[in-house]
Amino acid sequence: MARPKKSVNKTNNDNLNKAAEVAGNIMRSSDVAAGLAKIISDAGISQAPPQSKKQDRWEMKLDDKTAVAAEQFVGATTLMKACENRVETTKTQIVSYCSKEVIKKIWENKSKPSNPEILLRDSSGEIDHRFIFMCQDRLKVEHSEIPEKTDVKEFFVEIFERVGLSTKNATSLVENELNFNPVTGIRSLTELLDGYYGAGREWIESSSDEKAAGLKLAKLLMWDGSGSIEPLTPTEKLLVVKTSPNVVVKAEFFSRVALYCDSLDQLEGVFSVIKPVYSVGHVKYAMTGNKIARATAVANDIVSSL
Repeated sequence: MARPKKSVNKTNNDNLNKAAEVAGNIMRSSDVAAGLAKIISDAGISQAPPQSKKQDRWEMKLDDKTAVAAEQFVGATTLMKACENRVETTKTQIVSYCSKEVIKKIWENKSKPSNPEILLRDSSGEIDHRFIFMCQDRLKVEHSEIPEKTDVKEFFVEIFERVGLSTKNATSLVENELNFNPVTGIRSLTELLDGYYGAGREWIESSSDEKAAGLKLAKLLMWDGSGSIEPLTPTEKLLVVKTSPNVVVKAEFFSRVALYCDSLDQLEGVFSVIKPVYSVGHVKYAMTGNKIARATAVANDIVSSL
């Protein structure tokens, strides 16, 4: 009688177990990667070949018409990058000033004002340029990494206390204006089987329990449906599942934020943590005078900085 053929799953698990026994250690994530590559290859699925060594470039000759276009392209690209640098530099200055003025207006009105219009006038008082400074109703919460086993709400209450709010107001803001919806996922096999970087970028080798959980997770990943695999214990499931904090600011925050503050300085402190997204748009240039001549002068000024 012919010897029954071993299942692919059993063979893979045997290989994983053998790898785990080497030097008395459970296997590394690189062993899993090699095992997965073997399974993919055995299944007839082609993988992208490794990139070959970069070849020496060769010079392509252009015809006269394309050479003209190429010269225009290179020149325009160089000018565009210089213009982009000027835009970003000046926009940073505009946002720095105008955002503070918007916060002052929020403090005065106790609500979000309309987006202001910036008017630049010439020597005779006529409107020469104009644009809109926009404070969008999109908010980013910036904070340091939340330590493990820390009460998230208490963590944020302390943040707002540090920027000047009373404990009562900081607690009210956190309770009424922030939603905490944690993101749940699975830790990587590298973290479980090898380790990870902790505080101060110190390498932390994974524990024996983490390695055992990672091995079971790797077997599940390689399982083809035949045979059986050992389930994770409740403790191992806790090690495999990772929950990350997620903070969302409730709608219409601008209309209520000043109520949690006793001064303009405190309001500015809140906005140093909960940061609005600012933008500048609807620009109209040289509404008086020769637009082409003035734009040329601007271009020459930018080119002079190259």
